[in-house]
Amino acid sequence: VIPKQGEVTEKDIKVLEELRKIHEEASRHLDSFKLKDALATIVNVARIGNKYLNETCPWEIIKKDRSRAATILHVCARLVKALAIMLAPFIPESANKLWKLLGYKDDVHKHAWHEALEDIEEQKIQKPKPLFRKFKREEFKELIERSKPKILQPEITIEDFKKLDIRVGKVIEASRIKGTKLIKLKVDLGSLGERVIVAGIGNKYSPEELKGRLIVVLVNLKPKSIRGIESKGMLLAAEDDEGNISILTVDREIKPGSKVY
Repeated sequence: VIPKQGEVTEKDIKVLEELRKIHEEASRHLDSFKLKDALATIVNVARIGNKYLNETCPWEIIKKDRSRAATILHVCARLVKALAIMLAPFIPESANKLWKLLGYKDDVHKHAWHEALEDIEEQKIQKPKPLFRKFKREEFKELIERSKPKILQPEITIEDFKKLDIRVGKVIEASRIKGTKLIKLKVDLGSLGERVIVAGIGNKYSPEELKGRLIVVLVNLKPKSIRGIESKGMLLAAEDDEGNISILTVDREIKPGSKVY
């Protein structure tokens, strides 16, 4: 049974204050949709809990002060309750198992976020058991291999490719669309005339970097209105797994409007 909390010490107050700060920080990250940062912050509850338990040593204190040992375990149970609630959005099934281990009969997902800071009831816990099992190295490698995305590239014919009209264009004007990562380009396409293209590369390129550049453009794409601007074509660019972007260009001077084969 989760023991009753007795007189608290400065160490108890400090660890519960750390919990409150972690809760506030995680809340801010979630409000900003920074899920990775929120999870990293929440895991710190386990870190401070382990540190608190190792420093207070209730297995030793119980020999001479049962009330103090009970308070330590009560504080630890509060930290576990907080972990269950705060981890529920990230590991829903495991968080619910942890909730049930604490003796709760209902579902952790029925409880509000702020309840992570509330005290815990003096209730009977279930028989403790590990939430996760340790993976062997071979199992982990197999799991990683199985989880790799199976990307099947659809095959196209040369006739399909010929439907794409890809040309070299020269940027004659470039300006940022205020408050966005979009850049408005006026592009010279030779015999096809000048066209306006809106490209979402403003977080990687400045308008000044683009002006005068020879770029590669898909010109027979159906026009689309973006932020009230009709975009007639698409600038081609490459992007790697880390989000780095590089626009496609040509390695020597060539006339705007030249076709790419």
